[in-house]
Amino acid sequence: MAIQLEAVFEGGVLRPLQQLNLAEKQHVLLTISDLPVPGVASSRQQEVEWLKAHSEEYLGE
Repeated sequence: MAIQLEAVFEGGVLRPLQQLNLAEKQHVLLTISDLPVPGVASSRQQEVEWLKAHSEEYLGE
């Protein structure tokens, strides 16, 4: 079984934002990825997106 969900890290503990159907003391493998904070854009995100979109045009420069 593989599921993807959001969680919040509070007080040293990851707290899922939805109910999990897991057995007590069940072991799981976690993969953690940062999510953007709503309403707060990365100061460089637009530049990164532009570079991705136009990198071929400037290859070798």
